[in-house]
Parts: sequence; C-alpha cells; structure tokens
Amino acid sequence: MLAALNTDPKEGAASLAGRIIRETIMRGGKYVRPLIAHEGLGHALVEPALTYLASRNATVRFGDRMRALDLADGKVKTLDFGDSKAELTSGDCVILAVRQWWRRRSCPVSRPNVISRDCERAFPP
Repeated sequence: MLAALNTDPKEGAASLAGRIIRETIMRGGKYVRPLIAHEGLGHALVEPALTYLASRNATVRFGDRMRALDLADGKVKTLDFGDSKAELTSGDCVILAVRQWWRRRSCPVSRPNVISRDCERAFPP
C-alpha cells in the first residue's frame, strides 16, 4: 500500500486505498502482479516536472547539497548550500526532493513533502 499511495498509509486517502484494493486484490491474481519500470520513471515523472518548472522560469539545482533551510516567521527565507545561499523573495516557493531522514532532521514544517498545485501551501516564501 505504501508504494501504491506513495505516502505513509496513515496520511494517505482511504478512498484511494479502497480503490487500489478493489482494482487489484479483490479482482484476483493477475491484477496483483507488480509492474517494474526497467528503464526508470524519468520520462513519466521527472521530465514532465522539469518541463513544467522550466516553463515557469524555475531554478532547479542538481548536485548541490542543501545543508539547511533558514526559516523566519514560519516561512523559508534562505536555502543554505554551505558555500552559497539562495535568498527567497516574495512569490518564490521551494519544492524539496530529499530523503525522508533529511526532511525530518532539517524541516520543522509539519508536512513539507506535500506540494500541491499551489506551491505556497507547502513552503510560502
């Protein structure tokens, strides 16, 4: 269920979990076989996301290890990369793709991995 919901089952939608069960386990063995993306999911997930972000003039940083998020008034103000910092301005938002242990250690925000169509819901500047 964790993989199907792509979130902790305690935080996932019961309606979606029910649909998954109805469309797989309750339909029998041939509907429960795992699907494996042998060539990765980049073409289905990463590339469309990068295209979307580029169309909105977003800055995407690969290979830069973020050391900390500097917060003020419950909002992210600065991204600390150790040798450099990125200051956020009004209208900026942050989308984190980090491992859960890093998020737990570094983000005092209750659900920083929840990014909706309105990115300010997750990290308002």
